[in-house]
Amino acid sequence: MTREEKWLKDEAAITDLIRSLGGIAKTADLYTLGIDYRRIQTFVSNGVLKKIKNGYYIDILPLQVKYILGLLLKEILIGDGIMVEVILLVDIFIIPL
Repeated sequence: MTREEKWLKDEAAITDLIRSLGGIAKTADLYTLGIDYRRIQTFVSNGVLKKIKNGYYIDILPLQVKYILGLLLKEILIGDGIMVEVILLVDIFIIPL
């Protein structure tokens, strides 16, 4: 298996694990995948993971999607008074992927 194939396999495994745990994984959870601390740090520095607290990580993609959708909705709905409700709906549909 090449390095790139290993990277993609680990990235998919991390994403699946975090989603199965409700969006947040502990370092110990990532260790169960055979991913050591240095590798976790590499995933953080490459934007795959976001460290939210010491020992806790989230998948970065849902945050990026929420941010982009939030910006688009802000442009469309500015001043309509329904922005809060729409953003909450976006959160409900994006997080559980």
